[in-house]
Amino acid sequence: MKNLDYQLTSYISFHQNGIQTPKTSLINNEDSVVDAHKRIGGKFPVIIKTITGTQGIGVSIVNDFKSMISVVQSLWKFNAELLIQE
Repeated sequence: MKNLDYQLTSYISFHQNGIQTPKTSLINNEDSVVDAHKRIGGKFPVIIKTITGTQGIGVSIVNDFKSMISVVQSLWKFNAELLIQE
């Protein structure tokens, strides 16, 4: 959870100081995937990434809805906490 706190704190700090960052939302469960996608603009491609990944590990670029659901479900099999970004 510490890495999540760091990532969210950084995102908030950047946003408050006018530093451009991609729109980001947490994906907590299957029901939240569609809502999170809408919150970041509802367009593709999007980035799905694990909260604990570093240097590109655990990062996926998805180009459509079906792929987004597949990637999310696959990562959840490893109990990964996930973010979605525009």
